[in-house]
Parts: sequence; structure tokens; C-alpha cells
Amino acid sequence: MLTKGDLVRIPAETCLVQEGKTELTIVDRFKFTSAPGIGIFIKYERGLNAKVFVGNQFWIVNYKDIKFVETKC
Repeated sequence: MLTKGDLVRIPAETCLVQEGKTELTIVDRFKFTSAPGIGIFIKYERGLNAKVFVGNQFWIVNYKDIKFVETKC
């Protein structure tokens, strides 16, 4: 289980989707990552999705695509 604020690894070729601004718009825009990246987990969404903060924007991603980043001190 991830909690808000956890760092997550987002692999290359992962589909990131932005929610539409209105209820009538299901998907506003999407992109595929070209390289692995790091994001901040925000919350679980409906179905198999999670909201993450990547590149100064909020995105919806399949939660099976993200992995918890363990930091070693």
C-alpha cells in the first residue's frame, strides 16, 4: 500500500493521463513516458488507477505500473 507523499518509480513507456476539466470530458490529454522517472504518489483512484504528481502536473496512471522507491539513509 502506498501513502500520500511516497516516491514512486514510473517506468518508460507508461501511459500518463490527465483528467478532463469538465464532467463531460473523460480524457483531456495523455502521454507515454520516454524514459523512467520519479513521481509523488497522491492517492488511489477508481479502478486500477492512481494519481501521481510528475513534472509539475497531476497525472492518472495504472497503479500496477508504479513501484515504491526505497531510500537508504
